Amino acid sequence: LAGIDTSPTSGIGFSGQAKLSVDTITLNSVGTTYLPGDIIILNGGTGTPARYEVLSTATSPGAVVTFKQLSSGNYTSIPGSTGVTTTTDSAFGAGATFDVTYKVTNVDVLAGGSGYSLVSVRITGGGGSGAFGIATVVGGAITKIEITDPGSGFTSNPTVVADLPRFLLKTEGNRTDFTGDVL
Repeated sequence: LAGIDTSPTSGIGFSGQAKLSVDTITLNSVGTTYLPGDIIILNGGTGTPARYEVLSTATSPGAVVTFKQLSSGNYTSIPGSTGVTTTTDSAFGAGATFDVTYKVTNVDVLAGGSGYSLVSVRITGGGGSGAFGIATVVGGAITKIEITDPGSGFTSNPTVVADLPRFLLKTEGNRTDFTGDVL
C-alpha cells in the first residue's frame, strides 16, 4: 500500500423513496364464509396491492385456513402491519385480516442531488433491518439504485440514505457493516 487518500465527499440533495412488498404474512382474523378459490386483497397503502388465493376453509363456506400468495404487492406507502384489512372477490366471504412485514424491492430516485462519487445506499428505520443497495452515479447525481439486499421485518415506511461507501467485512460468517473513512 503506497498511501491512503482522503475519502470523497458524499454529495448533497439526494432524495429517494423505498418501494416495499410483503415479506411475511400471517392470519390475524380468519374471517367468515370464504370459499376455496376466493381472492383476498390487502386494503390500504399506495401502490399495487398484494393478492392471495384462499386454498382451504374450516367449513364450506367458512373461515380461511390456508392461502397462497399470488402477488406480494409493490407499495410506496404500506397498508399497515397489524390487523391489515382486506377486500375480496368472494360473493360471501369477509373479515379476514393479516399481520404483515415487508421488504424493500426497489427505490425511486426523486432527486439525484449533486457532488456524489462513491455512494453507499442504506434503508433505515421502519422497524426493519438489513436493506442495502448500490447507486449508479452519473455526473455527480444519483440516477438509479439497485437493491442488493431487501432486508426484512419492515412495519412502516423506511428512509433511503445515500452517503459515503459502506464496507463489508466478513468474520466467521457474521456480517459487519460500517460507513465512514478508512484510516
